[in-house]
Amino acid sequence: KAADTASITPPPATPAVISDTFDGTSLDTGKWAWGASDPQLTATNPVKVENGLLKMIIPQSLSQGSVEVRSIQNITGDFDASVLADLKDGNLEFWFVGFPSGTIPFKVALYRYNSTNYIRASNGNNMLKEANLGSSPGSLTITIRRVGTQVFYLYQTATGPLTQLASSDNISTEDGNFRFIQMTNTSSIGAEIDLDNFNAKVNLVIPSPTSTITPTPTPTGGVNCDDYVNKW
Repeated sequence: KAADTASITPPPATPAVISDTFDGTSLDTGKWAWGASDPQLTATNPVKVENGLLKMIIPQSLSQGSVEVRSIQNITGDFDASVLADLKDGNLEFWFVGFPSGTIPFKVALYRYNSTNYIRASNGNNMLKEANLGSSPGSLTITIRRVGTQVFYLYQTATGPLTQLASSDNISTEDGNFRFIQMTNTSSIGAEIDLDNFNAKVNLVIPSPTSTITPTPTPTGGVNCDDYVNKW
């Protein structure tokens, strides 16, 4: 049984919107920065914008690796952030990372295992709920919504209703930013995700301090990257 479709808390009324439809020919560096787990992966140009999509690709020739795209702007207050994702292979995690602690208070992960796609909601290292999406779910919208100290994890397929996968209480209200992390840890498979229509309604956007991109260390097992969050 997947999840609840009833009593979904609506997004907050917010004065600012951050959005990107990835219609250009390169990543908008006024909104995003990216890094890879090692120079060999960086050299493959794993982050591309083409045909109206943000593409994150780890070649099959690399047995392990991770690519991370993060928002330049730091976010404070309530927010409703969503992105349209089409997972081809590997594992995608959509994070909100809090500062100054560098913790991962909440995230949604899409991953593929034995030809089946799954979606998982987590609070830090604690998995809250997982749903089986079937073998060919197509593109779906994944959403993280913070209202006060509550967080709601939602998704919507092309033909289904907006579904609440899970929720968390007593969540940190730290400022932070959004991150997409694509990874693989299985040889000869690689990883690929197409992203589109990122949209975040936020209470306040604050300038991000100048920082240097530090590569995310390569995962060594499992399908999450909790231990490898970099402190950009």
